[in-house]
Amino acid sequence: MPERARHLPLATLASTVAVAIAEAARVPFGLYAERPSLFFATFALSLEGLLVRFAPTVAALVALGVLALFPGAMRRPGRLRVVLELGAAAVVCLSLYRILVRYEPFQAVLSPKLAFAALVPVVALGLGDHHERTHTRTGRLLARALIASLLVGAGACLVIDRVALPGDYPTLHLTLLGVAHLLLALGGLQLLELFRSIRSPGPKSTGLAVGVLVAVLAIPRVVGGARPYYLSYTDLGRARSAFEPYSTEGEVPRANVPDDPDAALRFEKMSGLPSLPVSFDLSRYNVLVIGSEATRYDQTSLADPALGTTPHLVRFAAGGAFHFTRAYSPSSSTLLSLAAMFGMSYPSLLPLETWKKPWTGRLSATATTAAEVLAREGYDTFWIGHDSRSYFSKAGVGLDQGFATRELFGAGPSIPPDVDRTIADRAVGALAERRGSARRFFGFVFFVSPHSPYLVHDRTRPVETALDLYQQEIRYVDEQIGRVLAALDASGAARDTIVVYLGDHGEEFWEHGGVHHKATVYEESVHVPLLIRIPEVPGRTMSGPTSTMHLFPWLFLRGTEVMRRAASERLVRDIGPMLRATEGAVVCELLGHDRMKAGLVYGRHTFLYDFVAERHEAYATDRDPGNLRDRFGIDAAMSLLATERVDAYRNVRAARRRFVLRPLVEDPRGTLRAE
Repeated sequence: MPERARHLPLATLASTVAVAIAEAARVPFGLYAERPSLFFATFALSLEGLLVRFAPTVAALVALGVLALFPGAMRRPGRLRVVLELGAAAVVCLSLYRILVRYEPFQAVLSPKLAFAALVPVVALGLGDHHERTHTRTGRLLARALIASLLVGAGACLVIDRVALPGDYPTLHLTLLGVAHLLLALGGLQLLELFRSIRSPGPKSTGLAVGVLVAVLAIPRVVGGARPYYLSYTDLGRARSAFEPYSTEGEVPRANVPDDPDAALRFEKMSGLPSLPVSFDLSRYNVLVIGSEATRYDQTSLADPALGTTPHLVRFAAGGAFHFTRAYSPSSSTLLSLAAMFGMSYPSLLPLETWKKPWTGRLSATATTAAEVLAREGYDTFWIGHDSRSYFSKAGVGLDQGFATRELFGAGPSIPPDVDRTIADRAVGALAERRGSARRFFGFVFFVSPHSPYLVHDRTRPVETALDLYQQEIRYVDEQIGRVLAALDASGAARDTIVVYLGDHGEEFWEHGGVHHKATVYEESVHVPLLIRIPEVPGRTMSGPTSTMHLFPWLFLRGTEVMRRAASERLVRDIGPMLRATEGAVVCELLGHDRMKAGLVYGRHTFLYDFVAERHEAYATDRDPGNLRDRFGIDAAMSLLATERVDAYRNVRAARRRFVLRPLVEDPRGTLRAE
């Protein structure tokens, strides 16, 4: 048998096994340490996924190996051989390109087309037989250079895959993995061609290897429980969403979910918010909500005074505010978190649609927002904030319902470095304009910092890492918040203004393999600062879990008849039934066709569920506040409790859901960059 007929299948098999091992290694080692058999099952699923997703690549390489059995067809320097190699290169590159453009916006981008056009001759060169040239020193150097280029290219694709926009574009990551698989196979082929003294296996050995491969593919059928981890952690698994987008058809309630007539009492007991004095009447107060993007609690001075990132907020908390040490956003997406806060319900129970990028979408006009309720009661409502990359004017729409005025700053392709200072200036002006007015106001001031890209604001502070810059951003926005609070105090309006500060969601720094936000609902993505100062009501530190979604129902229950009715509707239909079913869980959600996740936070536990991967996670929050040691499947009692609570949550959600997935609606801004 000609050597090439053995080399090409062998190199393809070796590349497939190597990439499958690399994919299986993406599952955290701690899970394998607890259950070693899980690795072999995940490895087998990765092998299966590779053979399915990259079937054209494998088929083309094996076909060329079969053709090598006929020396006449592949004789050097025959034209037919060159045509076949170029054809095979074009086939595999086109198949990988087609995977990339399953996410349609990539079709409009020129750079992938150019990259794959350049990849075709590289692949053809890798397929070529350069053995005759290795008899000279120059030929050997060129052969080694080709091998090095192919292997380095494969490694570069794997590295880029791990660090570029983690989790945002499944087809991009799958394509990078496919290119790495291809280049690794070609590099292995050229190694075998260069060192022909390395004896390749004969037909019997090759048959045995294929038999072992087939046997390995049967492992997941024997060793259960690996599929959720494969779907959660590997590129091959996560890319399933591009081929089989999540559908809400499977969300069917398994039990009746009646309204909760005791919702108000249940909410008072389980919301994690303090009881207000009997004499408290919301209609006597202005309401000012100050928010900042992507602010995680543990990076503020409220959590760790040594950080020195939020001195103004620390001063504000010490001045009589309620300080919530375990407040959670309803989502790690701005669209969902603000929709839940203003809509006074869970994202999944709101008339909310998400688009192709699940952090873009629309809150329906049929939703009754807190701003609309306050406007009906005569409040002067205004929103002053950022419009980074035109997000609120084009991509996250419907959130402005009920605001008489909305002034947005910083629209454009990039974030102006001083936009938060501009927002603070305008907020100070807006408060001055309302000085002495007999009309109550509701204001929402929303800063963009510390959203990425993180900027340098103070050269005297550390700037070496992304986390250093993130902390700088928090320090910068804290200064702007301090200016707004000082203006409120100076105007005299602080005496009758309820002031709330909160983060809309958190931010990731590789704690669970990703960066930024809107991809997970782990602690770093949803644990946010929350401060509430109410005139003449002494504040204190509150250590139980609560949600920023609870804010307006809590206040409205002590307001006018219109406010109480609006709160009651949401409590009786949505919040009460969810609290009753989950026994008081704080719920955090991500909604999208390619990421559908939920978290249930309790005093001692956190339970997570990934709808796409069908994967449960369970964490002992009192001992593991960072959600780092998944106990599901290890701690039997905790696993059972997690399953029961998640099932209860899913039943209420299925019975009351109002959200809609619209994955065919493009981002109106016409961009691929992640927010």
